[in-house]
Amino acid sequence: MVTNRKSKGIIFLVVGIVVTVVGLFILMDAMNNAHTRPTNTQGKISTNIIAIGILSLLVGIILIVKAIEQKKLGSMSQSDLVEVFNCNGSGNKSAVYLIKLAKDKIVVKQSCPPSGTRRFTIPLRLTDQCIPYFQDMVFRCFKCGQEATVDHVNLSGTWTLLKMSCPTHGNELTYHKIWSTIYKEIAK
Repeated sequence: MVTNRKSKGIIFLVVGIVVTVVGLFILMDAMNNAHTRPTNTQGKISTNIIAIGILSLLVGIILIVKAIEQKKLGSMSQSDLVEVFNCNGSGNKSAVYLIKLAKDKIVVKQSCPPSGTRRFTIPLRLTDQCIPYFQDMVFRCFKCGQEATVDHVNLSGTWTLLKMSCPTHGNELTYHKIWSTIYKEIAK
């Protein structure tokens, strides 16, 4: 999977550079020839060529940005993971109340009482590295972030629904919705 991600990033980069260069050449040619062409039908053609050049530049830039994103996803370190799981606003430990699979990523929703909720994604290949963070943060109160106990576990398809009980807020908390494959790993 890592090789596939790396080759995908290289493909995005190469195609992005080629499309960007082609777009630049089209634009330069259109601009150089714009003053020599009459303003009738050929003027419309020149405008269309300029539009194609601009579109090629935009597509090339988008592909280069995708290549950079692929590179970032491929090089996430342990310290990057710590930063991802810490609450940006307060730095507190907060409750992870949703973990789901989306293509080649894990989508995580987290609640930090002073800062609110947030959503972030983690590459699927880092699942094993994330297990300790999930173990620490899933079993917390959605409202205050304190450690909570599991009152009830309900299996529903690919989901494990957890009803938690907090020392401060009791068992009036919303269900945590955890992808069952992850729950099997963190419940050990």
